[in-house]
Order: sequence, then C-alpha cells, then structure tokens
Amino acid sequence: MTIADGTKIQAKGIGEITVATEAGSIGLTDIWHVPDIGGNQLPVSRMVDARKGVEFGPTTCTVSRDGI
Repeated sequence: MTIADGTKIQAKGIGEITVATEAGSIGLTDIWHVPDIGGNQLPVSRMVDARKGVEFGPTTCTVSRDGI
C-alpha cells in the first residue's frame, strides 16, 4: 500500500469486517490489515466498490447498505 506521502507499507493480512451503524451492520470483505498505518482507515473507494452509499456532510459521513 502506498500512503499519501509516497511511503510504501506492507499489509499483514486480508479479512472481513462488520461496521455497526444506527441502521444495522454493514459487512465488508477483502479488508487489508496494515498495522503500520497508525490508525483505523476505511477507504471510501472500497465501500463504493462494495455498492455501499457514502455521503459526506459538513461534520458527518453517512454509509448505507446497497447504495441506498
């Protein structure tokens, strides 16, 4: 994986996660485990590829199942 400053870091594994939301759980597959990234990251492009709806507001980010 290449991060914003061009540094390359290694993924240590790939798996599945479940994200709890107010409307229920959203499952995502093929999520990379990258301990050296220094925090939790959830790529918007991966959510869109998985047909999840993503909407940004001034202070919020809303994710929905099946692009709805």
